[in-house]
Amino acid sequence: MGLCQVAVHLAVVTVTTRVLLDRALYLPADWAADEERRLLAGVPDEVVFATEPQQALAMVTEALAAGTPARWFAADEVYCGRELRQDIRALNLGYTVGVAATHQVTDGTGRRGKPARCSTRCGLHSGCAWPPVTAPRGGASTTGPGSTSAPTTPPTDRMQAPAF
Repeated sequence: MGLCQVAVHLAVVTVTTRVLLDRALYLPADWAADEERRLLAGVPDEVVFATEPQQALAMVTEALAAGTPARWFAADEVYCGRELRQDIRALNLGYTVGVAATHQVTDGTGRRGKPARCSTRCGLHSGCAWPPVTAPRGGASTTGPGSTSAPTTPPTDRMQAPAF
């Protein structure tokens, strides 16, 4: 990763507010294991390797424990892994995450395919892998040029995993 720095950010977005709540510097595994590199870069001893999804989950969990109101989690494709989605549902949050165009999805009939192919089967308009989804007031959408959005999962008392 050379001189590149990657950060994980947690923000709250409402109709009237957009505020950054937390951030964490992502330390790749090879950096975390290299004592000389850590010393030269001034990385504190307490900073250990964690994946970006693990960092995001820790920040969301802390924010909720501190009383930050939230109903939805939105993220790009780095955060679309099954484990994070399950953990977010366990926090009783709905979510929408971007997925790579090559990500395999299961449509409502149980057929697997790439998002664009599934959208064609579902009769969605061409050029858009998923139809636009309106999140509740204050929500955010990850759809946009060059990205695909997985179906949203609304927060409920009985969360059910979407078919991915």
